[in-house]
Amino acid sequence: MRWTGIFDFIESGDYRFFATVDDGIRVYVDGWRVIDAWHTALPVPYEGTFADLETGPHTIVVEYFESGGHAHWTREIINFLPRLRKKIT
Repeated sequence: MRWTGIFDFIESGDYRFFATVDDGIRVYVDGWRVIDAWHTALPVPYEGTFADLETGPHTIVVEYFESGGHAHWTREIINFLPRLRKKIT
């Protein structure tokens, strides 16, 4: 299965992508692979980071396969913005 979506990221920064699947998954951001777990397995969490993602539209592609039984897939995208520096007086 392949799913493609275009998302408008309103903040630049480092983004971490999470997926828990019980077989194979690949996740791409603008053609760059951020998760590569293309094998059979019990439900396992995977994560990948895309650093310095600029604001604006970006294409996310998810490839997934289920070798048998019930499919299991959860996903999440988290933005990790740089921390602010403390003001020195």
